Amino acid sequence: MEDSMDAGNAKYFRTPMSIKELVLRAGQRTISEINMFLENKRKPSSIPKINPQLLYMEISKIPKFDQISNMSFTRKGKLRFATSDAVCAIQILSLDQLFNISVNASVIWEGITSRFLLYEIPTNVSLEELSAELQDSNNFEIVEIRRFIKSGTNPEISPVLITILGTVLPDNVKLWFINHKIQLFIDKPRQCTKCFSFSHPSRFCQSPAICCNSGSCHSGECTVNANCINCKGNHPANFSLCSSFLAEKQIMELKCRQHVTLSEARRRFRASNSENLSTVLKSKSQENNIQELIDKKFEKMMTAFQTVVEKQTAFLMEILQKPMETMLSQVCSIVDSITRSSPPGRKKRASDMLNTSISPVQVFSGNSGKPNTELG
Repeated sequence: MEDSMDAGNAKYFRTPMSIKELVLRAGQRTISEINMFLENKRKPSSIPKINPQLLYMEISKIPKFDQISNMSFTRKGKLRFATSDAVCAIQILSLDQLFNISVNASVIWEGITSRFLLYEIPTNVSLEELSAELQDSNNFEIVEIRRFIKSGTNPEISPVLITILGTVLPDNVKLWFINHKIQLFIDKPRQCTKCFSFSHPSRFCQSPAICCNSGSCHSGECTVNANCINCKGNHPANFSLCSSFLAEKQIMELKCRQHVTLSEARRRFRASNSENLSTVLKSKSQENNIQELIDKKFEKMMTAFQTVVEKQTAFLMEILQKPMETMLSQVCSIVDSITRSSPPGRKKRASDMLNTSISPVQVFSGNSGKPNTELG
């Protein structure tokens, strides 16, 4: 980033300190580590992957090379370094050649800076003056300030975005003897307006333009049903409740809160989702095992209950069989004595009733066929 300093109600201010001086001061603040890139100065050429031993011997020429905690090649052909020592970081940033290849060195600012918003700042105060006042009243180093003013407007106050060294933000800041509450700044997802991907801005898009509604290439008004190109849902690609958009918001928050690059935030988000999915699947498997065990125990209990019921029923049948036979015999005797003194028509009906075979079990179970015992 180029150094610049604007006055008046300008929209941007950056400290005049050099990158190396900023890195050195960042080492005196609370940071986890300093990450840097080395890339081929002749773009789009990349740094070739070199034998690790030869690369180690080349890098060991740096006086404090033993403070390098990690070194790796990126997919874009850059060489990435990580160190917690600010002096070592400056020595890496001073490299201009590697194996006779001209290189550029840059810092990953997300790892050593924090950003916050301040509201209702008068626009007639220059950003340079604001920076000096904030640094005098608070214990931090300002890297840059951006003022948010809509084009074509001239408001009296506006919010400002402030970037400071270090990864720890204060709860509030003092400005003109007043304590101001601050708000952590979280980037909004940037979506390409050509292909509607979240992986790059529109100015770098190399894909053909597609319809936001259908996700296909066509001319004229779209007449088909909505189909999101990202999540495949039945809504336009720029829908604010799209699951892909909501996931991108979480990635942006992860990037800002953990002070990592966007690519690293994506990697951590995917890893976290994989762990959550694994936990859910494991929990689901345990639930299925418990349900299966419950079903087996319930089935066993029902079988045992049915056996007990059958035994009790048989026992009751055996107990009631003799009393029922005696009762039936007495009924038959009564009917027989009545039929002897009845007219011939009634005798015939009584005779038919007596000829009907009724067992005690049928009487008990209610399946006696309901014989006609009406005598008059």
